[in-house]
Amino acid sequence: MLNSEQKGVYSICPVSVLEENIKSVPNRRRRYRKVSRKELSLFCRQLSVMINSGVPLLSSLAVLRDQAENSTLKDAFCGIHRMLENGNSFSQALSYYPNVFPGILISMVSAGETGVVLEELLERIAAFFEWEHRVREKIKASITYPAIVLCVAV
Repeated sequence: MLNSEQKGVYSICPVSVLEENIKSVPNRRRRYRKVSRKELSLFCRQLSVMINSGVPLLSSLAVLRDQAENSTLKDAFCGIHRMLENGNSFSQALSYYPNVFPGILISMVSAGETGVVLEELLERIAAFFEWEHRVREKIKASITYPAIVLCVAV
């Protein structure tokens, strides 16, 4: 039996001490430029095809990381790959990059992980991002002409 002085006092002795690499966890405060919907669509479609073909998620992300031309996506893929190796889920890893990946993608990936239909949902979200990209381009085109006319008129 412990006396009143020993209650709640524990002796902790470290078994091992490891140096942690600061770059092992992504910096959430780092500002990333937004990725275009076209790039997101391509990412989702390529990842869907690779997963559907039986390529493991980590290998798929390594391929996408190596092929990425956009430095923001390349950095995000590196961080996501590290987080997956450390045991995080894919949706958790994506959520560390809210300025790169929109909330709808993170939510759909989370649903796909729980329902084991990730490749199907990635295909659908790729189609959505393509549609969104087309709409944005049409809006830009429809605004450009009136803006030019207004500038010339003034």
